[in-house]
Amino acid sequence: MVYCPTCGAELRFDIVSQTMVCGSCKNSFDPGVLSDDSSHDAKTEEYFDSYAFDEIDQARLKRKELFEFDSACIFAINMNVRKITIQSYGKINESITDSYARSITDNVKNYATAGNYFNCASAAFSQMLDVCENRSIS
Repeated sequence: MVYCPTCGAELRFDIVSQTMVCGSCKNSFDPGVLSDDSSHDAKTEEYFDSYAFDEIDQARLKRKELFEFDSACIFAINMNVRKITIQSYGKINESITDSYARSITDNVKNYATAGNYFNCASAAFSQMLDVCENRSIS
């Protein structure tokens, strides 16, 4: 099975275009550069430099395109695989550690499960702010 390097969904071969097409994000790829496990072998390394392999990579690429921050916290909801992720790097990682990120995503996952993505994101960012301002979260 081959997965989309942009969003991680399964790719299907399109006979007409002779490319691998993602049903989720609609990107297409030359099948000659994709490996069965979408790994970074020497043949594909340069090709994949401009693609994201998961929701966090997608957010990082977009952040780099739009902003010039050395420190950031990314909150992502991947509805295809039903996963909520928080990733921090730079100075903010001293506050929003992996442990806090897991706690926050556990605290807000019920909103996402119910399809209430706005409240999910709002609650997650509110709790991230609480952590950064040394307030406790439940």
